[in-house]
Amino acid sequence: MAMLPASFTLWCDKGGKRYQMRGACSKCILEEQDGQLAESLSIELANMRAAGTYIGSAIDPGDILHLSCDDGDRKGELFHGPIWTQEYRHDSQSLAITCYDPLIYMQNSQDALFFPAGKTTQSIFQTICSRWKVPLHYTYTSISHGKKAWMGNQISDMFLELLKEVRAKSGAAYRMRYENNAFDVAYRGNNSIIYKLCSGENATAASFGRSMENVVTRVLITGKEDKNGNAPVEATLDGQYGYRYGTLQKVQSRDSNTTLAAAKATATQLLWDNRLPKQTYMVDAVDCPFLRKGDLIYNYTGANGGQVKVVVASVAHDLVKDTMSLELET
Repeated sequence: MAMLPASFTLWCDKGGKRYQMRGACSKCILEEQDGQLAESLSIELANMRAAGTYIGSAIDPGDILHLSCDDGDRKGELFHGPIWTQEYRHDSQSLAITCYDPLIYMQNSQDALFFPAGKTTQSIFQTICSRWKVPLHYTYTSISHGKKAWMGNQISDMFLELLKEVRAKSGAAYRMRYENNAFDVAYRGNNSIIYKLCSGENATAASFGRSMENVVTRVLITGKEDKNGNAPVEATLDGQYGYRYGTLQKVQSRDSNTTLAAAKATATQLLWDNRLPKQTYMVDAVDCPFLRKGDLIYNYTGANGGQVKVVVASVAHDLVKDTMSLELET
């Protein structure tokens, strides 16, 4: 792992001109949050001249920003995507800009789609991505699903619904992200380069906590509501640690497109994933710009709770300060 500060380049091509922005950049945060499909880039720029034009008057929402990096070990593109918000601040004569990678269009859009029973996970993903003109690289497990009738659902929610069903059946964790100009759906922790975070070396702060906020010990599966609005309880599933943590119950409604067996499989996975208090690991470290959400890392800190192999749940890279903040999970 390189220990020298990484160098990065930030630019926008528009109207036959290339606007180089690194020299005007005082903030550059590249972030992937748990539960969010698209990666974000937040920057602050002095409103300087670039290619003979003030940056603030040259770029607009929808324009594509590019970010590349060389950290001494690896180099290449870190990000590209449209400007989503842009704010000019008169007092400081600066621009605050937020961009997202191309998955933002599926994260912020709804669609109306129907798939008959028997379609596989990968084929549904491929159909949706083709419809939205997003290249797909799918290497995760694929199963056959029941009928899917989505009317006005968020596209990202469609993906999550499918992958939760796959995980309930396979038990394997997944990750989704934009990588190499494609929507990449793969097994969590499948990265070939595994970074190490070590106290006294590249990790500057670390903490470890446990909480019962996530624990589920019982799931009720309900069926279709009758004319009075009552939904019958079709099944009650208990986890293995109710005696220890008490009754912490979730209700899972089953629609006509989901069999009771499939609903039970999802509930069983929910109970398993949430059977114990959630462990959270927070680490601040020297930046590894190419580290992504879903990557496996080795956590050799004094607050690792006995877990060395952990996965990145969220990450914020500060490319100006050459630091990163991580939330890790087992």
